[in-house]
Amino acid sequence: MKSNMTDNVKRHRFRVKFNVIKHYSNGTFKCKKCGFSDMRALQLDHINGNGKKETQLLKRSGNGFYSYLINNNYPDGYQILCANCNWIKKYENNENHKSNPELNYKRRLIREILNKKNELEKVEKLQEFFKQYNKEYEKIS
Repeated sequence: MKSNMTDNVKRHRFRVKFNVIKHYSNGTFKCKKCGFSDMRALQLDHINGNGKKETQLLKRSGNGFYSYLINNNYPDGYQILCANCNWIKKYENNENHKSNPELNYKRRLIREILNKKNELEKVEKLQEFFKQYNKEYEKIS
């Protein structure tokens, strides 16, 4: 019985993705740039490159975002690209933080600062422990 529910969910998710790709590819089921047609690698692309912000704002991603598009009559601003063309577009437009050295540097600094803060907190806890330990030891001695 559980596998039937899983199969039903898989079929539903496939139908939702199928309908979105069908609409935004104008029924061709092909990448807009290179013509690649294997549906496993076709992706929805936000033409203006604001995909992450949009999905965070709507609090939906993946199949939930596809359902949102269907329920809102397929709004403009999207196209179908294959995974390769989509990643190339992200790289060329600096949409991927990994290709943005300045943003990458800032994130690394923030991580280092947070790590130092955690280390400092651990040291302070150890110092407090040893103060308490010394007080207790002096009482016994």
